[in-house]
Amino acid sequence: MNFYFILLAVAFTIATSEAHRHPDVPPQARDQLQPKLHSQSHAQAKAQALPLAQPHAQPHAQPHAQPHAQPHAQPHAQLHVQPQPHPQHQAQVLVQPQPLVQPLVQPLVQPLVQPIVQPIVPPLAQPQAQIPVQPHVQSQPQAPPHGQLPYPPPYPHHEHKVKILWIEQKLDHFNKSDTRAWFMRYMVNDKFYRPHGPIFINIGAEWPIVNSSITSGHFHDMAGIYHAIIYYTEHRYYGESRPTNSLSTSDLQYLTYQQAIEDLAHFIRVMKSQPGFSASRVIMLGCSYAGSLAIWLKREYPDLVNGIWATGAPVFYKFDFSDYMVNVGRSIRIAGGEACFQRIHQAAYELYHLNDSRIKYDLYRLGYLEPLEGMENEIASVVQHSNGDGTRDFCRRLLEGHNVLFTLGALLKEKSYDAAGEHDVRNPNYTKYIGRQWMYQVCSQFGNFQTTSSFYHPFTNSAPLNYMAAECKAIFGPQFTMDFISQQIEKVNSLYGGFHPNITNAYYTHGQLDPWRTTGIIHDLMSFTLPDVSHCGDTNSITIADNNELRASKERISALVGQWIRQ
Repeated sequence: MNFYFILLAVAFTIATSEAHRHPDVPPQARDQLQPKLHSQSHAQAKAQALPLAQPHAQPHAQPHAQPHAQPHAQPHAQLHVQPQPHPQHQAQVLVQPQPLVQPLVQPLVQPLVQPIVQPIVPPLAQPQAQIPVQPHVQSQPQAPPHGQLPYPPPYPHHEHKVKILWIEQKLDHFNKSDTRAWFMRYMVNDKFYRPHGPIFINIGAEWPIVNSSITSGHFHDMAGIYHAIIYYTEHRYYGESRPTNSLSTSDLQYLTYQQAIEDLAHFIRVMKSQPGFSASRVIMLGCSYAGSLAIWLKREYPDLVNGIWATGAPVFYKFDFSDYMVNVGRSIRIAGGEACFQRIHQAAYELYHLNDSRIKYDLYRLGYLEPLEGMENEIASVVQHSNGDGTRDFCRRLLEGHNVLFTLGALLKEKSYDAAGEHDVRNPNYTKYIGRQWMYQVCSQFGNFQTTSSFYHPFTNSAPLNYMAAECKAIFGPQFTMDFISQQIEKVNSLYGGFHPNITNAYYTHGQLDPWRTTGIIHDLMSFTLPDVSHCGDTNSITIADNNELRASKERISALVGQWIRQ
């Protein structure tokens, strides 16, 4: 009998233990609980690992045709319906729409790292409005202590159709007798807009515009806070904004920063002329050359723009920008370490002195030789277009390999873009690439040739100044001499003040790892240098991955925008 009661007690104890472990699960389902939970966790992890879909550009008709979208009931309905231009007032017409390519500069969000340097300007104690923090999909953060919420929830994700529209521009703003015109493409996102809200303009530069630049990122998030309408303008001669039929040297004469500034000024005047927008404040964002345009437009027309955020913006130009490759080497040392710098130097030395035809053939057969021969540009692209983690990952993989040439060749082949297309600078026709247009701007106005003439970088002198200057003359004509280029460079520096543009309501940010940093405004009370960040690497939404300086800078620009709007 005692033995019988003992058995009953043991059975009761086991059942009670299972009920306490899973009090909400029926007894008959407990045996299958663990497999189901495991299956659900795996499915959720798989769903989280899926990449976000990239927005696609909408197809459109020719710029001179009727608008490709029906007039909408949103702001600027009257403006968006463009009449068909008169043939006598039209410059050249886009015949075939070309597929878009991704912008050359894509800001990246990097995991949290320890700050390297102290911020030049301390952040404001409290921003005027709280920025929503976007979830970081690469890793799952630890739960905060009970009752503490260090990050507010993000905006709910809602699909919103970005409108692709066109505005008429003069071909030559500086010749009143020239009545030729063309149509500039722009995009608009009005999902946050409220009547009499501000106008946010993201300036496009040497790339085709894409929807994602005004449907995500910190500028987009600020528009949600301040109920702004967001525009994204496309630079003349890039993307589908094509003022002329060809890219011949004579047709490219209208591709200048002065004409681009006038395009932006006209765009702002037209937008503000619409009902309900006359008192709207105008805030502009520009990355890289687009940031330069924002600075110069603010200097030229201070009453048109109420505030600008220029990130990674060059303002001082020189003929021989050998500091670029020096800065690439410096960034490799900071992010990847001295061993990585020396490993790249070893590869450059071995390739320069390589006489073994069998090794050369093997490199060629594997597709490694071509990227190795342009290693300075390929490695510079890694450094410029990646924040610190990208450079660290590149260096880690380089140091793990046994044979330096084959290891580096494989890495560069993997990361190499379509160099043949990007540098098809001799083709006088529009293509999906922008190499010829940007090369013309470099040769005709900017200079900043990224030479290897310095000894303080890990590469050999494979791109000397005289070779790069000779390319301008060979591609665009005999008038592009070194004296001509030097005069044009001096002109842009003198017109806009170089490092001292003398403007107000401007905020400048630069990445500590950005090879262009030394050409920008870094010694200013309104300039912020960001550790472990490279070129334009601070435009994404606030995330828990942001280091302290990066988050402080984003909060500061949000607070400044609020001040500029209220002025």
